Amino acid sequence: MRSFIALTFILGSTSTYADGLKEVPAKFVHDQIFVIAPTPDGKEITFFTDTGGGWNAISQSVVDRLKLSSMGSVEGENKKLALIEFPSFVVRAGIPKPNAEAWLRQGLVALPDKDITYEGFLGSRWFAGRVWEFDYPNKTLRVGASWRRAKNEIRIPLGFLRNEKGVRQLNFPRIDILVEGESLPMLLDTGATAKVTATSSQVLGLAEDTRQGTSYIIKTVFDKWHAGHPEWKVIENAESVTGLTFRMIEVPQVQIGTLKVGPVWFSERRDNDFHEYMSPNMDRRIDGAIGGSALKYFRFVIDYPNSVAYFQTPSGVIER
Repeated sequence: MRSFIALTFILGSTSTYADGLKEVPAKFVHDQIFVIAPTPDGKEITFFTDTGGGWNAISQSVVDRLKLSSMGSVEGENKKLALIEFPSFVVRAGIPKPNAEAWLRQGLVALPDKDITYEGFLGSRWFAGRVWEFDYPNKTLRVGASWRRAKNEIRIPLGFLRNEKGVRQLNFPRIDILVEGESLPMLLDTGATAKVTATSSQVLGLAEDTRQGTSYIIKTVFDKWHAGHPEWKVIENAESVTGLTFRMIEVPQVQIGTLKVGPVWFSERRDNDFHEYMSPNMDRRIDGAIGGSALKYFRFVIDYPNSVAYFQTPSGVIER
């Protein structure tokens, strides 16, 4: 079994390249992307980044420790939550604050420690309005206001939810993929995560409870794949999420644009998790999310202002 473990730590590098993009201090762990900022007290904040995530957030213990400034409050599920100004020391570390006009989107929601997995979380509102390069093979993350396309990159349109006037409402990118010739609309989700169980750890070669980048697929499609391809590897009891147990399936090949990669692990999810919960935030109904288990093969750019992605052909990827 190929190892999924990849770790690079680049701190404080803010060099700008000829294409106008600037490197963000990032580390890639288990096909997930984190950014790190040193804090005034000599410690660090670790932010998990997630193109498929919602509010930008920070743990209450970090807010208390660093005495971060409040800029008001927002309504949570059961109570009001403090909205924290995006810290200047985080920006100085090379991590940009959210690029949005709405004051809510420029801050960090303070969450109780039990409700946030990491010290900080940067979601779709953080990525919005800029151009981002995700280079999984070389473990780098770069950002800029504009970008010059290279010749060997495949252009793929992205879908975003818009209102009746054509104004974008949210910043969850939809991308279409092909599996066995079938087109599947998906969330482009760098934060898709599978928490490894005792069962899946034996197959994946990871310690139990490891958080691993994955992709998601609804149960209906999962069952169809499994019935049509009994030879595809399936892990029973691969995940336990909020009291529910899910399987994982290894798809030999996934096509994004004209590029084919594989194998790719998909974690099972209930149909309504995407059809009823996530799809209203998208420009059309989606069947899952494409995450680190597929994206790890690529260097790609998401141009949010122009609603397009560019995928580069890396070594080992088949182009047809």
